[in-house]
Amino acid sequence: MDLKTLLNKNVVGGKVIMTEPTIIFSAANTQVLGKFTVTEDYIGRIDLISRQIYGTESYADYILKYNGISNPFSIGEGDILFLPDVSAGLVNWKKPMNVVGNTNADAVRDKFLQTKRLPVEDQKRIEYLKRKAAKYPNAATELLPPNVLKTGQTNLTIQNGTITLKGGGDLTK
Repeated sequence: MDLKTLLNKNVVGGKVIMTEPTIIFSAANTQVLGKFTVTEDYIGRIDLISRQIYGTESYADYILKYNGISNPFSIGEGDILFLPDVSAGLVNWKKPMNVVGNTNADAVRDKFLQTKRLPVEDQKRIEYLKRKAAKYPNAATELLPPNVLKTGQTNLTIQNGTITLKGGGDLTK
């Protein structure tokens, strides 16, 4: 299967940037070709649905993305899928800019570290948390949300074309 949402992912420093979208549908510009009601033969088989509608399995990820489905095996009998016009999937995703104006994988993290651009209330909250954390010897040096990796941390490794995700507790190298 030719899954464009995976094949078009950016690789930076040997790491696949999974959080960066590759297909975005514009609500105003996306024409819905029709609806597909899943029957017993198509349960969990988005590839067969794509072949039935578009003549190829290559648009399975378009159907999933348009319908907000991340697990194709969750598709059950009686589910109704909307079928997007495949030419409407925008692939011109503009990367977010970090604080210095460069595009990089750490743009989101940089917004939390560079508090000068935050609203005054948020700046005060972060300064309070920094003062509170300084009282503890093993406190984190970077105050970041739990879903943002600290500098030097990684949650995956890529070796010989295999992606391995690390789970649980410590995500350091």
